[in-house]
Amino acid sequence: MGFREEVDRIAPRLRRFARALVPGDFDARPETADALVQETVLRAVRSEKLIDPASLAHWLFATLIDIHLTSLKRPAFVRPGKPERVPQSPKARERNPAIDPVGALGDALEALAPDDRVAFLLVCLESFSYDDAAEIVRAPRPVVVQRLVRARNQMAGGFDASLLAVDRAGRHPHLRLVK
Repeated sequence: MGFREEVDRIAPRLRRFARALVPGDFDARPETADALVQETVLRAVRSEKLIDPASLAHWLFATLIDIHLTSLKRPAFVRPGKPERVPQSPKARERNPAIDPVGALGDALEALAPDDRVAFLLVCLESFSYDDAAEIVRAPRPVVVQRLVRARNQMAGGFDASLLAVDRAGRHPHLRLVK
């Protein structure tokens, strides 16, 4: 498989990761996430000869994270025409996780510090090992583990305990399998 085919294979994962990583309005998020992925892929194509094919996924995720963290310091870098934020309705401000767990999950993710969100998403969403996540963010493994613990604790604190409860068989009674 060639370099560009491998980038194309990884691109959907990058897009999913970017959409979860980017804070802000739900409607503006896909555009910002797509801009991050596009910039990441462009940098990969420009650096094709310098990237070890065995570590391409790590390189792509690390580059996307770097671009994102840079954009947080200079918002105009990735989000040149950020639309005005529409005021939230009282209903959205008082979101009940028992009624809208997906919206509550997004709110909880957005409340995480950027470094904690990165660690959480790399391990929990993208299923990278702790060592791989540490390599991607260029931090020692214990630092990544600490960020992950902080993120998990903060995420768990934002939900009703009944949503996190498991029955005797180790299943979540509020979830069901859909085929």
